[in-house]
Amino acid sequence: RSVVEKIDDTYSDIQKKIMHVCKKPASLDDIIQSTDLSMSVVQSELFNLQLDGKVAQDFIGMWTIIT
Repeated sequence: RSVVEKIDDTYSDIQKKIMHVCKKPASLDDIIQSTDLSMSVVQSELFNLQLDGKVAQDFIGMWTIIT
């Protein structure tokens, strides 16, 4: 298995959906609409992804993947 597959395996399907949306800067509403998840789930997962250093929120509130 490749390194990419191993990294992807460390994240839940929900987190993968969120990270996919965040390939381009996305607002909380964009993420909720694109993933069809509840606000509380999205906020919780964004927090976890932010702690892991995978996503960041910019000064206007847009979320994006950190590369």
